[in-house]
Amino acid sequence: MKIRIDKEFGGEAAKLAAFLCKLVPDQIDEITEIMKKFNDYGLCFEVNPLKSDRKRSQENYYRKWVAGFAKHCGLTREEMHEEILMLTFGEEVVDTLFGPKRRSLKRSQETSKETYSDLIDTLIRTSAQMGYDVPASMAYKNALQLAQEKWGITRNEKV
Repeated sequence: MKIRIDKEFGGEAAKLAAFLCKLVPDQIDEITEIMKKFNDYGLCFEVNPLKSDRKRSQENYYRKWVAGFAKHCGLTREEMHEEILMLTFGEEVVDTLFGPKRRSLKRSQETSKETYSDLIDTLIRTSAQMGYDVPASMAYKNALQLAQEKWGITRNEKV
């Protein structure tokens, strides 16, 4: 959403600038420069919800192995993704004109880094139960190696 503040609203803009300076004190210089230009042009700023903080590497790992597992099970990648979502977050059954449809209670776009990890864990567990091996990610292998070197933790112990 874009919001325009004309220069006639100087008092309100000053209050907004003060709030922003308090919110992000490391950007006071930048806010000051913008407010200097406000007197001539006004302001335009954009407000958007924060995006997921999950990492691209998590998504790439998940997408690669969900596609392989889907092929193993005779499903499309999208069908397998839906199944993993429902196993991870639960499901609801909705009556439609095409009959009852199962839907996940949560979409992957709504996840954080931690809950996206739950999705990956479900993929690994479910695939193992069905005879398909999803290898551990490099991040997990690196963490395991570090734990082994630093604290003597073996592969059978929880990291």
